[in-house]
Amino acid sequence: MQQSQLNQYLSNTASQQNTFVSAKRTQVSERNKDLQDELASLRKSLQLLETPVEEPVKLGKGVTICGHCHHRGHRNDARHACEYVKCIGFRYCGYQKLHPEHTQDISDVKRQIKRLESEVRKGDETLKTITNFESKSETYFFSEMLPRLKAVDTLRYQNKALLFKDLRILKSAFNSKVPEANPNDKTFLKSTLEFEKTKIAQTSREYMLDCNDNDLNDVNKISPISTKS
Repeated sequence: MQQSQLNQYLSNTASQQNTFVSAKRTQVSERNKDLQDELASLRKSLQLLETPVEEPVKLGKGVTICGHCHHRGHRNDARHACEYVKCIGFRYCGYQKLHPEHTQDISDVKRQIKRLESEVRKGDETLKTITNFESKSETYFFSEMLPRLKAVDTLRYQNKALLFKDLRILKSAFNSKVPEANPNDKTFLKSTLEFEKTKIAQTSREYMLDCNDNDLNDVNKISPISTKS
């Protein structure tokens, strides 16, 4: 594959992968927002369900709570049937033990809240994974840094080979993490490249010197010249 074809392939791959990751991020973010809205609504419902209700006015002289109208002061049995309207629900009387359906409603809402909280946590973990992937992905790094690097030297980076060479140097320098853009972006990236290239050149020189020293040592070890007089 020719260099121009390779560069085009890398560019297309970066674009496709970045599009997929971006779409996934949007999907998860929107889903999490819907879950958060639903959670907020359920928490309000739970707060209302658990809000204490003032005991209804006493009807009668006794202390017993009527099992029919749920007013204190009389009872409802075969001998003394309650003459009042049947209690319409917990929000009327406030006696949770007399309304098992209310207890069940609270349990159901709590269960839904717990399930949604779990889904939100999973969504947050997915977003975190996407962020980590983006920060480490070569294709993502290239897609983000390519226009910024081109802006440093438009003429130089008409050469795709030089462009991708310097992109890889920056990727190594920043440990695959995209640096935040700043007003001095051009100067920052240019000085980073110069520093990294100086390091690479220095390392190469030291490596060559080491190799030459090793070669010389090897020659001395096998030298046929006798040291005897």
